[in-house]
Amino acid sequence: MTDINSSSASDGSTASAKSVRVVPLSFRDIWKPIDNIRNLMFFIVPQVLDDVVLKDALEELIKNHLPVLGARIHPNEKTGQLEYHIPVAFDQTYELFRWSSVSIATTFEEASDLKPTSIGEKESSITCYPPIPELEAAWEPSGWPLERKYDEDDCPLLLVHLTHYTDMTVITINIPHAVADNSGLAIIVKAWMNLIRGIKPPPFFEATDGFLEGAKMKRKELHKGKGVLRLMTKREKIQVKMGFIPEMIRHKKEERRTLLLARTLVEKLQNDMNRQAAETKDAGGIAITKNDVIVALLLKLSNLHRKSPRMVTLSAPVDIRGRHTDLAKSEHYIHNALSFSTARFPISKNTPLLEIAIQSRLAINRATEQSSIDRSLAVLREMVKSGISEHICEPFEISYATTNWSAAWTDIDFSPARKSDMERDSNAPKAELVTPEPTLSPVWKVPNGVLQTPHRQRKVKCDGQRPICSRCIKSGQRCEYDTAPTESRTNALKRKQGELETQVADLQRLLTSSVPINTADSGQPSHALSSYRSATSSGTDRLGQQLSEHRELVHYLRNLPEDESIELLRRIRAVPDIDGYLASAEGGAAHAMLRPSDLRALRSTGPPADSGIEFELMARHQAVYLKIKPVNPSFLERVVEIPASASRSPPRPAAEALSSGYSYAMSNEEDERRKRARMRSPLHVSNVAGTSSAPNLATSRPSANSSVPRLARKSPSPPPRGEYCDERLRQLQIDYWTRVPLADEFAAAVLSAYLENDHLILGAFDADVLLDDLVNFRLRLCSSFLVNALMLAACQAYIAIDRRAAPLAVCFFKEAESLYRGEAAVDSISNVAAMTLFGTACEVAGRDSLGQELLSSSRHMAERLGLFGIPPDDPRAVAFRNKPPEWIKIASHTAWGTFTFITLFNYFFPIEPIRYPPTLPVPGEKPSNASSGALSLWPPQPPLRHTTKYFSTLCRLWAIGAEIALVYRNDSKVPIAERVSLAFVEAKYRGMMDWMEQLKEDLVRDGNCPLHVLILYAHFHVIVSCLFQPFTQSSPAGRLRSFRSPDSHPRAIYAASVNQLKQLMLWSNLRHRENMSIFTNPIFLVLVSALLASDERSWSSHRLYFLLCIRCCADLYVPYPIFSGLAQAFLTMAMQRSAISGHEASMLLARLKQRGLHHTAADKAIITCYSDLGLANTAPENARAHNIGRLFEDLSAFDEFTKNDDYFLLDEAGDS
Repeated sequence: MTDINSSSASDGSTASAKSVRVVPLSFRDIWKPIDNIRNLMFFIVPQVLDDVVLKDALEELIKNHLPVLGARIHPNEKTGQLEYHIPVAFDQTYELFRWSSVSIATTFEEASDLKPTSIGEKESSITCYPPIPELEAAWEPSGWPLERKYDEDDCPLLLVHLTHYTDMTVITINIPHAVADNSGLAIIVKAWMNLIRGIKPPPFFEATDGFLEGAKMKRKELHKGKGVLRLMTKREKIQVKMGFIPEMIRHKKEERRTLLLARTLVEKLQNDMNRQAAETKDAGGIAITKNDVIVALLLKLSNLHRKSPRMVTLSAPVDIRGRHTDLAKSEHYIHNALSFSTARFPISKNTPLLEIAIQSRLAINRATEQSSIDRSLAVLREMVKSGISEHICEPFEISYATTNWSAAWTDIDFSPARKSDMERDSNAPKAELVTPEPTLSPVWKVPNGVLQTPHRQRKVKCDGQRPICSRCIKSGQRCEYDTAPTESRTNALKRKQGELETQVADLQRLLTSSVPINTADSGQPSHALSSYRSATSSGTDRLGQQLSEHRELVHYLRNLPEDESIELLRRIRAVPDIDGYLASAEGGAAHAMLRPSDLRALRSTGPPADSGIEFELMARHQAVYLKIKPVNPSFLERVVEIPASASRSPPRPAAEALSSGYSYAMSNEEDERRKRARMRSPLHVSNVAGTSSAPNLATSRPSANSSVPRLARKSPSPPPRGEYCDERLRQLQIDYWTRVPLADEFAAAVLSAYLENDHLILGAFDADVLLDDLVNFRLRLCSSFLVNALMLAACQAYIAIDRRAAPLAVCFFKEAESLYRGEAAVDSISNVAAMTLFGTACEVAGRDSLGQELLSSSRHMAERLGLFGIPPDDPRAVAFRNKPPEWIKIASHTAWGTFTFITLFNYFFPIEPIRYPPTLPVPGEKPSNASSGALSLWPPQPPLRHTTKYFSTLCRLWAIGAEIALVYRNDSKVPIAERVSLAFVEAKYRGMMDWMEQLKEDLVRDGNCPLHVLILYAHFHVIVSCLFQPFTQSSPAGRLRSFRSPDSHPRAIYAASVNQLKQLMLWSNLRHRENMSIFTNPIFLVLVSALLASDERSWSSHRLYFLLCIRCCADLYVPYPIFSGLAQAFLTMAMQRSAISGHEASMLLARLKQRGLHHTAADKAIITCYSDLGLANTAPENARAHNIGRLFEDLSAFDEFTKNDDYFLLDEAGDS
């Protein structure tokens, strides 16, 4: 076998790495799932370490002793097997490893990154520390890949980050598990420290042919056994997953805890167990270790809820160094050398700790035998051949996996790198190790304890002390527990359920009988029945009174003079409080007060509203809260159906549209735009003679020196006049700007469609200047990078019209990516716009890593140029006022377009908000609309083309959205509802409505408006929903004071905006399905989270709108690959809440995917946005779309499996 750690560049040669050595990875390093895992280690060192010394030593270690650490891992093009690609010589520009550091000007204790969250009262107790995700956030760079498959191109294997405190250092190391196991990493770290001491490490051991190949056994023999590492049939693997799914459904949130068990506690238990084991025949004279004690404690803790025994498999990796004849413990072997210990036994809450500890020790002792090691290696070898992942569990049972690598880290010493005087002090304190790999990973979660009533309402922790908890003692609150001291949470819930069922039964008997029902003992009506009678009687009286008053009001309005009746109705619509006071007229007098019941009667005759505040908003703020008309459910069912093919849907019959109660007649402007879009497609271009003439866009053989596929240039005849949005597009010569060959007419059609749609929503450039540059070959704004990025975005959108734009998008992506690498270092307005467009295109194509890199680069470049992110008094902002009007026109469009998109992006991705909006004027904004005469500071602006007044309003809205994000996204662990006042919320809400009020003359009526107008209204309600959503789970005691309605609570306003989004989504689907914009995506993200968070009673009315979201995803999947993954996440969320069945979810996803068969790599698209916005507030990582979507197959398979007639489902405890 090739020696992968030999080095031909011992002197750190600076010669270019012109070739690499390719070395396949052993099967021991690539069995699933370790082939994809990246190990993450935190070393907490009680010393201040020197970055330079550490970095230089690591560089020497890799160059002269361990070149494999500087390699890259790639799959073989033919077999797919992973291989090391090791440069023959390391160039100075080659990234051996990734190094970063940060300094924090506090002590480690003051920073509280590892401060205990709970401390026991005795020294022998258990201490709780922050969960691992909090430590990752404090000590790991955010851009590091979580798994190896997320590595960006040319990502180094070894990633190192130092967090310096004034008295300590935390070293974070990230390395693929395929390169080294934990003992191997310890060998690397020790060699690293020895180099600092001046000690040259011994040669690293390399495998030879036949090394640790495992036993020569037939596959049939490797299938045998129970509760051991073995090969499984396909049916068995499915059954294993089925056993986990009930627990995954019941316990959706994975909790990662960090516990410190006191040494005295563990040692005491160890001594007691060894004393008892000596008297136990089954123990066989074994010695219980501290590891066995800890495993027993955690396994027992995880099963305290289990009344009846259930079979469990307990497994753990075992280091075979020094335990196999081929690998001595003294050998410096860094790669994976693992076997597995396994134990299978029944467990319940009554299982003694000693029994669990004995099972753990016997399993480890068996695993260290040579025959057991050889069998484990043979199984791993066959698993790699078959592509099977390792999981040790029997069908329909449960499993736990433990790890313990403490022996590997005992003598790690970082003192040679101490910063103060670089003393070599062997007595210095050793480093502590914190690893994100949990000691125990149970499938069954520990159940929650009881909660005290005020704490449940506020969703805070309760320590459970009785009679008064510590939090209530501090706050002075009344402490009320919902359980008795000896009552469990489960029993309390069962008791309350019984009480409610009794009350319901009494009420049902009352409703079905006219005979008074008395209690048997006293002969008096029960309290519940008496209350019900009283409430029923008073309710009936009120209903009759309201009906009478309703008739009276209608009669009164009919008998008023016409002018007075109209005036009264006008005044009624203008008054906000529908349940309060209403100016009216009686007997011809227009100054009397009508009763609240009259106003309720008026509300009943108006458009439907779920609350008083929603009715008030529709009455007083008609610019943003449109009157919603009922939708015929049968019509909506036809709308949500996903067609099987990817072709465009035929126009909807007018009669069908009218049957729903809506008028969907197109405006002349919109109708003309659609006709132009169809005519511009090469499939519909007509020549002068009137016959069809389509350009040949079929892919032909590429030239030898080009990586871009060549497309034939057979152009259609000139299109008729008036077809493009701008006549200058007729002069376009696209080959001056790009190497991608396509007809000028096709390029003009694609650009025209883009400028008429997406650019009107969030334009990142001044289209007027760009078109002028394009046709006149100027470089004021235009550049090759910008044009290729623009054509990529435009072709993506155009796929919905003409599928032949799909291969063009791939070509433009390659061109833009190549140009980006050369332009990223040049700060210019053109590059800011290009990176914004390119980043957006990458995100919607599922290239998340590159997309986020581009948007981050665009933002930082814009901030360096002063386009945004600087205060108004910054010298750069002041200097802009002296710029020529043309420069201001160009810069302002790019500044506001980029700022608006990144702020929108911030609402659904974990990125830092922008602190200051652009100081440049908003494009298209009139002086009367600018605040404080801001526009008067700027020279007069030339008139804008291809930009509407809606763009300026959208910019202003997202400027307020950025202010909200700055307050909401401040990395505080305190819930938003507890640290943000309603005054702030109300002020921002009012500010947004003030900007929208400027559009009163352009009210949206029945969706009869252009798409970019619908999206403006939708984005307003998206921001409003995100503004109020954190307050929807709290008590509705607080209300917004500037409204008259008594129910003006955040929850009601949030629901009103959700209702508006439902309507806007329906309109956009009915009227704009063929040119649906990517900027409708925020509607789905907000709406799906809101619909699935509603109670079961509301689901019947919400279900069709949820399916409409899936239908819209199907339409957007035609041009954009990410919508398959987003729909999968939505469907998974619905299955988790039992809102739809697994069969229905699978059918919907299958039909959706049929519409995107033209995508070449849709299955590799990654979407990392938050798809569950409620969960994003508490567990951001779990709320990401790709993390949620991973559960789809298991949940749908489980649902299918449990519906088979031959399936026998065990109960959750395994009782028979």
